[in-house]
Formats: sequence, C-alpha cells, structure tokens
Amino acid sequence: MSALSNRFREVTVTLSNPAPLAANLLASWLEPQTVDCVLRFVHSDFNEGNSPRELSERFSSARDISFEPMSLRQIFLAIAKSNRGAANQNPTQEKVA
Repeated sequence: MSALSNRFREVTVTLSNPAPLAANLLASWLEPQTVDCVLRFVHSDFNEGNSPRELSERFSSARDISFEPMSLRQIFLAIAKSNRGAANQNPTQEKVA
C-alpha cells in the first residue's frame, strides 16, 4: 500500500496570471481543474526525485507548486472519477443481434 500512496499526490500550482486549462495535459494528471491563477490535479505517477523539477520546468511562471499526500480513499475516488469521465467521452455501443 505504501507504493500506491507514494505514487499519488494532489498537486496545486499557483500561477502568476490566470490561464485556461491546457489541452496537452499528461495522462497521469487526473481531475485537472483551474480557477483563476490556480491549477489543481491528481498526479498518478508522482516521483519524489523527478516530478517537482519537471513541474517547475513546465510551469516556469508558477509562484508556488505544492504536493500533498493522499489517503487511500482519496486515491480510489480520483481513479473512479477519472475512469467515469473517460467512459463518458468514449461510450461503447451495444451490438444489436
């Protein structure tokens, strides 16, 4: 369970200026949302050694980037919501016999 807990982080990026949600977000960023100058998402492939540096490079105008550990319940809900969203975007068609 610790491996799972180490992989997931709730990320909050505070930008210098308001920005719309970018179209080219990584697949490992679940539930992305922006409000004014704040971008929030769940990073499902967090790596303590690389992720902070990569995010700092990607958001060079960020005033602050924070990473919060998540409980197993929060992780489960984030995965469930992201899968539900993916299913709504790609509905399967039922075959009629």
